[in-house]
Order: sequence, then structure tokens, then C-alpha cells
Amino acid sequence: MNQDLLDACAAVPNRVICLVSALAYHNLRTPIPTATGVATDRNA
Repeated sequence: MNQDLLDACAAVPNRVICLVSALAYHNLRTPIPTATGVATDRNA
């Protein structure tokens, strides 16, 4: 697993990895994303 995704999960608990980051997490994309997409609640 990508260490950057693990770090993002640890830094922002109770959030969702989304977009290209989610594709990379599930091995549905071969290039490693240059940024990690994280969704958060609007009211957070």
C-alpha cells in the first residue's frame, strides 16, 4: 500500500479518500497520484 495514503488516513481520521487517490488505493490506476484527495464534512 502507498505510504502517502496511510499517512493521509492517519492525519485526517473519519474522512474519505476520494477521486484518483481512491482509484490508486484499489489498484485501478497505475500511475501514483501526485496528491491525495480527501473528502471532509462541510460543517467540519
